[in-house]
Amino acid sequence: MAAFSVTMSENEKRNYIRNSSDNLFVEAGAGAGKTTFISKRIINQMKKGVSPSEFVFITFTNEATVELYTKIEKNIIREIKKTESLEELSVLTYALETLPEMNIMTIYRFCYGLLVLAKKAGGIKESDFVGSEGMNRSNRVITQRTRKLLEEDEEFLENTRLKYKHIYADEFQDTDEDQAAVMLLVAGERTVNRETDIKELGKLLNGEKSSYRIRENSLFFVGDARQSIYRDEGARIEIFENVRKYIGENPNSSIISLEENYRSEDDILAWINSHFEKYFDNYVPMKGDWKINDGKSFHGIWRIEDGEKKANALELIKSLFEKEDVYIEEKNSDAVRKLLYSDFLVLLMREEHVEEYLEEAKRLGIPAITTGKISIETNENAVRIMTLKKAKGLAGNIVIIADRSMSRKEYFDRIGEEENCSEWERFEYVAATRARHALLFMPEEIENTMFSAGEYGLEKLPVLRV
Repeated sequence: MAAFSVTMSENEKRNYIRNSSDNLFVEAGAGAGKTTFISKRIINQMKKGVSPSEFVFITFTNEATVELYTKIEKNIIREIKKTESLEELSVLTYALETLPEMNIMTIYRFCYGLLVLAKKAGGIKESDFVGSEGMNRSNRVITQRTRKLLEEDEEFLENTRLKYKHIYADEFQDTDEDQAAVMLLVAGERTVNRETDIKELGKLLNGEKSSYRIRENSLFFVGDARQSIYRDEGARIEIFENVRKYIGENPNSSIISLEENYRSEDDILAWINSHFEKYFDNYVPMKGDWKINDGKSFHGIWRIEDGEKKANALELIKSLFEKEDVYIEEKNSDAVRKLLYSDFLVLLMREEHVEEYLEEAKRLGIPAITTGKISIETNENAVRIMTLKKAKGLAGNIVIIADRSMSRKEYFDRIGEEENCSEWERFEYVAATRARHALLFMPEEIENTMFSAGEYGLEKLPVLRV
């Protein structure tokens, strides 16, 4: 298999992901349905005799662990119901029974477990990091110490490799050097000279030609460079690019780029593609799989103008929610329905504004939450109000870019980076790609804020008034 599978159709690529024994680096854009193809690949490997306990799946948040586990469980049950093979039924039943042994966790929990096992966790308590979703300094100590342990204790490293044979990592674009080193060490192949091995790993992470060797079928990384938005917390897009380069040069590895988006309707995708292709090198336009049939249903891209008073995102939601003639069309169906509060995802740039928005929602009688996927899966009928970083991996039927009060300069001053860093555009890309049916822009509060009208031509959009 060639490293770059550019000639394959989308279906061929997804089938290859599910069935191949290559180490894979999958570039999957927003809405690519990655949880589904990941779970199907894992199930196929379990059908071939891999024990669930041999998998490590590194997720970005604790909420994502729940989502993946639930998806794998559902897919196994579905496979059990349709199989006619007694042998396969036995394998799948065993996989379902032993599924709790699968290691689905954040990198911090994984590393902490290794430190505890090696009796090297002194001074670090589980309560220090469990529940944390960022890569703050105290969390990074855990991965730094784990990398040192694996590099220095050869026997412990080999035992870890025997125990964890398949390393998966989601959101790999937001990985720092120590996190990537830990995963690559566990997936590595034993060599004669450990010092040379560590040196070659360093070259790999630095983007240099490297002879570091990983085992066949030991690594599966999935990510999207356009969604790397954690540079201020240690993530380096350079690590993503350097590992991608290494995978492309490795004979038992493949790079797969997926282009289909199963989330956003065609008008939103067309708008995103038309604007972001100028910001990202080698941008591959996303292809959608659905288009709104009922033109009167609420969909598309809109801007909000101030009326007699300053526009308010939550008052807009209340107004839309209460109108009898505002409805949305269900995907791949002729069915339409009235709006729910849970259709709305309100995105803010400033963490300090979240509580203000929640208080305003309470004043207006609008149920609101600021939590992630676990609360969404309970089908709680509430508006979600959160910062862009908290919304990573989420989606909303109607996304409102509400807080446009931070300038580009202020943002880069906050993260301590030069303004030419492309993270600003990646932030905007992540925000826009959360939307399924509609994307709404509240008025600019200052110049040079997110989605600057001059850059994105918002003045040409149809207008909604509060």
